[in-house]
Amino acid sequence: MREDEEALIESIRSRYERLNELWRKAEAKLKSFHIPDEVEINIGNLGFLGWICTTRGFRICHSTDAENWTPITDSTLYVRCSCTSHLRTLQDAIVSYIPAVIEDLDEAIEQFQKALKK
Repeated sequence: MREDEEALIESIRSRYERLNELWRKAEAKLKSFHIPDEVEINIGNLGFLGWICTTRGFRICHSTDAENWTPITDSTLYVRCSCTSHLRTLQDAIVSYIPAVIEDLDEAIEQFQKALKK
């Protein structure tokens, strides 16, 4: 392999790794919100971006039909790059879901406490 080819390969490889590292950091941030349900947003021609429960826990995923989800870091480079501009919208959708989760938790705790007093 020529030296210029090796430099190009290394250049693209390091960028792939950096992009995936940033997606993993985004997932870690969203996990800290402790949202127990899936949240998805429509991202137009790209399909859907979601916080989806997978066999490996909740992950940021992409889907073209809102039914068949692929973790973003396993998606095509085009999808990974294109979805970066939608991450904030997904995060906002997740944050807006938190009050409903708090309400559900408060109700469950109250019912549990009543049941224990009987």
